[in-house]
Amino acid sequence: MATYDLVLNNIYQPQNIFLLDAIFKIVSPHSERIAKKFYYEMLDNENAAVFLHYDEVKNRLTASMICWIKAAFVYLDSQKQIEEYRYYQQKIGQIHKKIGVPVSLVNYAMYIIKQDICFLLVDSALSRSNLGSALILANQILDCSLQIINESYEMS
Repeated sequence: MATYDLVLNNIYQPQNIFLLDAIFKIVSPHSERIAKKFYYEMLDNENAAVFLHYDEVKNRLTASMICWIKAAFVYLDSQKQIEEYRYYQQKIGQIHKKIGVPVSLVNYAMYIIKQDICFLLVDSALSRSNLGSALILANQILDCSLQIINESYEMS
C-alpha cells in the first residue's frame, strides 16, 4: 500500500462521513467561483501566466478545476476509490512537470484554493466544534493532495 494511501485511509474514515458531506455541501456550490477566481489570480500572476492561455482556461481548465475541487471532498469508501484518487493527483503532478510549471507555483496555487475553502467554512453555519474539525479535515485533504502532486512531479 502506498504511503499516501495510509494517509487517505485515515482521512476517509466512516467517522468523517458527516464532516466530508458538510464540507462538500458548503464548498461544492462555490466551486465554479473558486475555479474562476483561481485562474483569474493565476493569469494575473506574471510567473504563472506564461503557463496558461485564456482560451484553455475558459474552455477546459476551469471545468477541470471545478471537478478537482468537488472530488476532494467526496467520501471515498473503498481502497479502489482511494487508489483512483491518488492516481488522479499523481496525473496532475505529471502534467505540471510535463509543461514545466515550477513546484513553487503549484504550492502557491494550493494556497489560493485553501484560502477560499477555509473562508467558506468559516462563514458557514457549522458549529464551532464542527468548524474546527472541518477546517482540519479540509486542510489534511488538500495538503495530502498537494504532497501527492508534488511527489509525482519530482518523480516524473
